[in-house]
Parts: sequence; structure tokens; C-alpha cells
Amino acid sequence: MKPHYFDVTAVRFHPAGDALASGCDDAACRLFDLRADREVARFGRASLLFGVGSVEWSLSGRLLFAGYADHSACAWDALRATRACALPPHEHRVARVQLSPDGTAVATASWDTTLRVWA
Repeated sequence: MKPHYFDVTAVRFHPAGDALASGCDDAACRLFDLRADREVARFGRASLLFGVGSVEWSLSGRLLFAGYADHSACAWDALRATRACALPPHEHRVARVQLSPDGTAVATASWDTTLRVWA
């Protein structure tokens, strides 16, 4: 696998176990296929300038949630490599995104001392 060129700040295995996603200080999330031993997708936008703090998969593995140091969080469509939605921003960096056990909600935790649950 190709190395990142900035600090890797997050990693999460795909629910199927055959891929993993990483987040980096270059503001990109990358998807690696472990069977092919290569990067297969990169999720990012020119408007995202700050690093990824956390990544989390939906139960189906279709969506990849990411929290950023620019106070934002969003969901990426892993099949289309496009942003599926953006969540309203926090007042400070998003330190963690976490899916609920049943997959019906995602929580974001921020350095602004708040925790938000999105259903």
C-alpha cells in the first residue's frame, strides 16, 4: 500500500473485513482494498482544508463518516466516492464520530465539549 504523506489520524476496518478506511492530516479519507493491497478511493474536497480526526463505517459499509478539525463532519458514499451529506458544524474540531450499535444514529464529539447525536 502507498504511504500517506501526512500524519494518519484515524483508521477503521470495513464491516466486511476486506477493506479499511484511513483519515489523514491532509483532509482526505482513503479506502484501501486489503485483497488487492492498494488504495481504491480517496474522499475529499477542495473546501476541506483541515485534517480528519475520526472515521466510522455505517453497518452496511456504504457510508463512511468522518469528523474534521475544521469543526465539520460528513458522510461519504463509498461506492460513488462522493459526499452524501454534511452535518451542521460544531464550535471546535470534531474529535470522534461513532455509530450506534443498531446503526440508526451517529454521534459526534467535539473539543467544544459537546456531544451531538444524529438520527
